[in-house]
Parts: sequence; C-alpha cells; structure tokens
Amino acid sequence: TGATHEHTKLSPIWVLLQDCRTDAQLCTVALLRQLGARLSATLSAKSLVVHDATCWSDAKWDSLPARFATHLWQIPPASGAGARLVSTAPPLIIPPLLGSWETRRYDFHWRDGQLPEPLRLHREHQQDALRHSWAGLIAGTDGGVQWRDERMSAGYVVGADPVPDEVLAVRVGGPLSTLRAEAAGLLQLLNRLIEKQQAPLLVFIDSLVLLDILQKWGKKNFNPLPSDIIHFDVIFPLLCALRQWQYPIRLVKVKSHTGCLMNERADELAERGYGEKDQEVCSAPQKYGSLWLKVQPHVRALASQCQKQLPRDSAP
Repeated sequence: TGATHEHTKLSPIWVLLQDCRTDAQLCTVALLRQLGARLSATLSAKSLVVHDATCWSDAKWDSLPARFATHLWQIPPASGAGARLVSTAPPLIIPPLLGSWETRRYDFHWRDGQLPEPLRLHREHQQDALRHSWAGLIAGTDGGVQWRDERMSAGYVVGADPVPDEVLAVRVGGPLSTLRAEAAGLLQLLNRLIEKQQAPLLVFIDSLVLLDILQKWGKKNFNPLPSDIIHFDVIFPLLCALRQWQYPIRLVKVKSHTGCLMNERADELAERGYGEKDQEVCSAPQKYGSLWLKVQPHVRALASQCQKQLPRDSAP
C-alpha cells in the first residue's frame, strides 16, 4: 500500500479490474477507494481484454472474451503538481473514448504526433517492421480450415491505415487443406490488384508451406507430395499471377497470432469467410476417388512383343 501511494504522488494510475465479486476483488476495490480512485468506465463481459495464461511462453497474443465485466479505475496523484493539474483539468468522458471492445482492436498500431522512442524501437524489432518503410502496396493474406464442419475460407487486406483500402472474406472450395486456403487468399489478392493497380507489393503471410512450394515448384529436384498436387488448380494460376506482376513482390513469413497488423486483419477476415454463403472461390470436388493406373493398349502390345510383364490395369 505504501509503495502504491508513493507512485500516486507523481501522476494518475489507471487500473483494469475484473468485476468477479471474489474476496480478493472486493479487498482491491476497498483499497482503490482508500486511495481516492474513481470508477471511470465499465466494459461488458464479452469484451476482448483477457489473454491466455501461456501468451508469453507461446507468443500468442490473441485477446479473449472476459467472463466478467471489466472496470477501469483512475487513482489520482496524492499531492504536488500532478494533483493540482488533475484537480483543475475537466474530467475525461472515458466510455466514448474507449468504444466497443467486443471485436478486435488495432489502436496500438497508430499514433498521432511524434513517435515516442520506446515505441519506435519496438516497431523496428517486430516481424513486420518493413511495412513502416515500404514504398508501395502493403497487404496481408490468410486462410484456414474448419475440419469438423468441412469448410475453408480465405481473406486479404490491403492498406496499413486505420481504414484499409481493400478487404475480402470468402469461402474456398475444393479438398480441405490449409495450403489450398492460404494459396486461394493470395491468388484472390493478386487477381484483384492486377485489375486495379500495380506497384511494389509487400505481403505478410503466416504459411511457410505455401512459401516453400512457391519457391520450389517446377525445379528439377522438387517432388511435390500427392496431397499438394491436388491443389495444382490453385497453385498454377498463383504462380502465373506472381510472374505477371510488373513490379517487385516481397512475401514475408510472419508467425500468426503475434500482433502483426496485416496478418491479424487477414486472420479476422478469414474467420468471417466461413460464414459467407454467396460466393465461393477455387471451387473443386472436396474429395477425390482413388487414382488408378491404366496401361495404354499399344504400350501393352509392345511390352508383350518384348516379353516384358506389366501390372494389371486395376493396380493402384
């Protein structure tokens, strides 16, 4: 208590507290009132303000819905210039400033005015640091699979400003595969931008499998798996679209769910794509039958003349 009171002499302190009505929470509220704190705002129980206990160890920063309402308390300065400044300033109307937190928020990525040095250093060491200096188009793509419901979706976003330039959330057809969903998202992005405008393009992607295939496909020493070959109807036009782009393209691998702006936006759109019913891209049969080999009659005749035995036509 003494240490907390000492800090309040300098500047106001903001405290987020879950309204869970436990003994510990009630004691904390009593302490806040002793310090002269006031309740400034309340966020609903569905607000995305909670992180998983393993968020640091697993580097997964997705916010989760809170089980209880969240209270925002302000502890004023106890004395000195800080206290006088707070007492003479008009009270802040906090709720309109906070807005709704029941959907994802990206406020941290933008700031008006001069950039503080700690924030500048933070940005320079992030996976997506290149977006702050890139001269051209900036985008993010993502795709996913709901295995239980047998559905795929993809999404993309163009533009790193608070209001993006282009967005898409769409269902994906064909055999269930995260590779297919990720490739479909990138293909839809390129097809759209080729129609509108071309410029140097920076795309953030969280699928290492897709990037690996795009690098190796067509090389003599690359033998794609059968599970990859069935998505050739998406991969081939994607390779063609990449080669038709008239400016440099840079595809950057980022880890998903780690707070990268473009990837988080694309992930949110991909989640929305599962529910889209009016449009489906990259349509194809969801399941294929077994592949059977059949020897051409003239080949079988030549083999017979050479006294070579070939497998029966029904051999898989």
